Amino acid sequence: MSFESRMSGSIHGREFGLQRMSSVEMGSTFPGVFLVGSEAIRQNVATADTTAGILRPFGLSVLSTGSSAVHTLGPPIPGIVKTIISSGGATAFVKTRNAETIETTAGSSFTTLRFLNAALVELVGLTTARWFSNLTTGQGIGMTTTT
Repeated sequence: MSFESRMSGSIHGREFGLQRMSSVEMGSTFPGVFLVGSEAIRQNVATADTTAGILRPFGLSVLSTGSSAVHTLGPPIPGIVKTIISSGGATAFVKTRNAETIETTAGSSFTTLRFLNAALVELVGLTTARWFSNLTTGQGIGMTTTT
């Protein structure tokens, strides 16, 4: 069934709107409301972040440092994904602003990412004090508690 026929609260004609789903459709005990109609959501992309500023806790940040640099990441927003790409060239560090932890599927937690070469990492805000990532060793990214 097309989502357009069940869209409510149209935002722009019938191209973009909200769709309510029942708990049966959701496979859970509560209903949900979804934003529908767009092919993709465009994220904020920052390619000129400096070590003086704070990386936004959403969107995409591309680190392209010529020498070792320490970037600070703003506190997580629960449910929001943050993507960080290092283009390599030099070691880059990304530390959390207020000692928020970054947890991994391996059960470890830390406060600083160390990009050893070109790499990509996705973080998901769990709480305002905890990030989560599926990082494992050998991805060109080190995990530490110091810079």
